[in-house]
Amino acid sequence: MWEYAIGAIVLDLEHPERLTAALPEPLLVADESEREGYVNNVVYSCGPMIHGNYIVPPYSCSDSSVWIAMVNLSLLLERLTRA
Repeated sequence: MWEYAIGAIVLDLEHPERLTAALPEPLLVADESEREGYVNNVVYSCGPMIHGNYIVPPYSCSDSSVWIAMVNLSLLLERLTRA
C-alpha cells in the first residue's frame, strides 16, 4: 500500500538549493483512525505556522478530514542536527 507522509528538512538560508539536514524518518504519518477516505493512507499539509516554540501544521488525512499537529521546534531542530 502507498503511504504519503510529511517530512522535515533544513535548507541553507543563502543557497536554498542546498540541503543541510533532513529527518531520516517521517515527521507525520496517518495513524489508524486517519487511513480511510477518498485517498487512503495519505497526510499532506500546506502553510504551517509558528506559535511560540511550536510549528503548527494543519494537515489533511486521506482526503476525509482536516487536523492540526503541534511540533516542538527545539526538539525538531535538535533531531535534525543529529540526523
